[in-house]
Amino acid sequence: DGPVLAWSAEGAWRAAALAVRSLAAVSALALLALTTPPSRLVGLLRRLGLPAVVADMALLTYRLLFVVGDAAATGARAQAFRLGYRGWRRTLHSLSLLTVGLLSRTLDRARRMEIGLAARGYAGALPVLPAGPHTGMGEWIVAVGLPAVLVLAGWGLAWGR
Repeated sequence: DGPVLAWSAEGAWRAAALAVRSLAAVSALALLALTTPPSRLVGLLRRLGLPAVVADMALLTYRLLFVVGDAAATGARAQAFRLGYRGWRRTLHSLSLLTVGLLSRTLDRARRMEIGLAARGYAGALPVLPAGPHTGMGEWIVAVGLPAVLVLAGWGLAWGR
């Protein structure tokens, strides 16, 4: 007659296994993002065949994210000091002013970056600093071991039902 919602032990084990696998994937991605500089990631992707223009755009976008984030935090702090977030209407007005200001500043920064690249004779590739010190054995053990333990624990939950 229609969908039925019921509790089953097998469903609980599958949900737990899915949660552990998801946690393993997210922790591996977070570990990669938090321990590897973007220039090394882009260098790796370039060696794997990523076009130089795409790699350069990724690095410039990464840089611009921090510039925009800093401008947003500074603007919001300034508005809060001037009591810009008291009441519904004033909050909406302040957020709209912040958004417009960020948009114009971001477009201006992007235009200045483009002019700077043209002035430096951008020819399709930005130089990337060479790789720094190599990853130590202990770092590799943690980087590979932690996600492996989580994946094995997830499989153990799936098989233990």
